[in-house]
Formats: sequence, structure tokens, C-alpha cells
Amino acid sequence: MFKKILALLLAIAMLLSFAACGEDPVATGNNTPGTSATAPTSPTSPTSIIAPTAPAEPTKPTEPTKPTKPTEPTEPTKPTESAKVNFAEDAVKHYGVGQFLSYYSGNPAVELMTSVSNDQLGYTDVKLSYVSSDPSVISIDGNVMNCRKTGTAVITVTGEYKGAVYAQSVTIEVHIVQDNVDYCTVADAIIATDGETVTVKGIVGPSQVNKNGFYLIDDTGVIAVETDVATLQTLEVGYEVVLVGVRETRQKLGNPPVEHYGQTYIKNAQVIVNNYGSHDYSTASFDGNLTLAEFYALDVNTDYTTSVFVVTATVVVEKIPYYGTTVIKFTSGDVTIWPYSSSAAQYDWLMKYAGQEITMEVVPCNWTGKAHYMACVIAIIHPDGTKTVNAWNFDIY
Repeated sequence: MFKKILALLLAIAMLLSFAACGEDPVATGNNTPGTSATAPTSPTSPTSIIAPTAPAEPTKPTEPTKPTKPTEPTEPTKPTESAKVNFAEDAVKHYGVGQFLSYYSGNPAVELMTSVSNDQLGYTDVKLSYVSSDPSVISIDGNVMNCRKTGTAVITVTGEYKGAVYAQSVTIEVHIVQDNVDYCTVADAIIATDGETVTVKGIVGPSQVNKNGFYLIDDTGVIAVETDVATLQTLEVGYEVVLVGVRETRQKLGNPPVEHYGQTYIKNAQVIVNNYGSHDYSTASFDGNLTLAEFYALDVNTDYTTSVFVVTATVVVEKIPYYGTTVIKFTSGDVTIWPYSSSAAQYDWLMKYAGQEITMEVVPCNWTGKAHYMACVIAIIHPDGTKTVNAWNFDIY
């Protein structure tokens, strides 16, 4: 009996011990007293399903930007008083005074500027006015200056701009040479002997190229004229002049001398009468049309340097590889002629016609004794009959 009570007490104590340890007293294949039973593993819970993302709220359209108001135009800056004076001074010095020469041998009837504008400097409509100290010598008639008689007069040029005034004076000497000197025609000068001094009247025609000079033209002929830079600076194409110089034939020096004719011209020419004006030169003595091939075939033993031909050809402008230089020439078919020049820049007025066929007034020239004539283009004739004249020397001096 005692043993049963003792066993029961031990069993109760074990149960209390298991409860305190948190172990399941149920046996799992081993019910040996004192051995803990392994609890059965709980089944794995299924993976949670992720709820779908709610669709985003649609983006509201951007409110259209209101157009920017145009900027109010800024008031132009008003020139200061000193700027006004500077503008008036510029107009007088660079435009007004520059219209006059210091000497006149005739009446140029110069039309004077009365208003000047300069976009680069930013001024518009500077008024110019003129006063002569002696109207009996030089008169200002409206906006035209006339030389009346031999003497000296001072011309005061005044510029006015928005109340600001600047004035400058220029002294001019006038020596009226009566056009009663004995002179010959251009044709007479052409047939004069080498070394003969000739006094000849004509119209200042187009520029020569590579020479300080021009062609003197009248109804009877054309002749090359060589002069100095100071004389060229007093001339323009279209002036009527009487000049004196020495008739010569230029031939290339050599031993033996070159047999080709060379070049007829008047050397060391000085203008003794300048009647000025804007005269068209006469074409009465011109020699008609030639093809380029006919021009090239002209006999260099015959003087064609006092002739003018009308020739049609295509302008060709080329750059020479490796040298960087530009050349200009004229072609027609398989024939090419070259203009007489030291640089294509001397014919820059023809560059814009590159690749085009043009009609030209051409003077044969042979300053250097070539075996064929070279060309001096004195003008191109446009389809409407107007001309662009070679003004090279008049532009650079």
C-alpha cells in the first residue's frame, strides 16, 4: 500500500515538473519517464498573397502658360550734347570738306551734299551748308559749287545736328585756263612720232590695269595715258581734259630687241585744262565685234593697242593649288585669253561674274612684248545696254 502511494506522489511531482518546463508530457515514441517528448511540427502556413497595387490617380493636365506680354519698346538713348557735336564734326570732316580739291583749273560744277547719315556711328541727317568768302571766284548756287574766275576763296562747311554745330574751312585756288590752247585729236596723237610732245583733248576714259593711267578717248580714237598718282587723284571717268605728254611706243628691252610692235601710249602726261563734267566716252572709233579666237589671233606685229573690240566670253576664276593665289581669265570654246594684270585683285570688279558669259569692251595691250596680245577690259556691257566701267585706278587713289 505504501509503495502505491509513493509511486502516485512521484507521478504527480513529474507532472508538476513538466508543466513548469513547458514541455508536453505526451510521449512520441518514447514514454520513458524523465525523457521529454518532441512536439509535432506545425504545418507551414501558406505564403500570403500580395494585394494588387491600386491604380495611380490620373495626372491632371498642366494649365496652359499664359502668353508673355511683349516687352515695351525701349526709348532710344538720346545723344548727349558732346555726341551731337561729334556727329556734326564727323559729317563735316569726312564728308563735307572731302568734296573739294585745293586747286581747280576750270569749273567743275560740283553738286554738294546737304545731308549726311552714318549707320556705324549712329547718326542720321546731319545738315551741311556752305559759304564762300568770295562768290565772284567760287559761288555756291543752291547745292552746286561753281568756279567763276581766277583767284582764291575760302569755303566754310558747317554741320548741324539737333542744335549742335561744327564748322571747318578749306582754302581753294582757282586758275581758269581758257580752252583756247592749241591741241590735237587723239587720232593725231596716235600717228605722232615717238618722242614727240603732244597736247591732246579728250574724255578721261576707263582705267588701265597695272599702270598708273587711263585711256583718253574722243570721237577719233583711243590711246593709253600714263601719269602720276597726284594727277590721277584729281580725275574721274567722264572728265573732259586737255593734257600734254610725250607720245611713245613701249617695247620690251632685250638683246636682240623684241620684234613685236609693243604698246602705243602717252607718257608723263600732265593735265593743263580740266573742264570736269560727267561725259560718256565716245565709241565712234571702236572697231566692232571679235570672237575670242579672233582676238587671240591678232597679229602682234601690227599696232592694235589703240583699238577697242567688243568680245563675248565666260569669266573663269581659279585658285592655284599650293600657292593660294587666284587667277582670272576669259574662255570661249577651247580658246583662253588672259587680262594684263599683276594680280587678279585688279579685276575684283569682275569676280562676281565668275562662271557667267559677259560682253566686254576690250583693248589689246602688249606692255611686255608677248607673242600675243593680252586684254585690258575697260567695261562690260549689260543686256540692257548699260555699262560697268573699269575704275580701278580712280578707286584706289
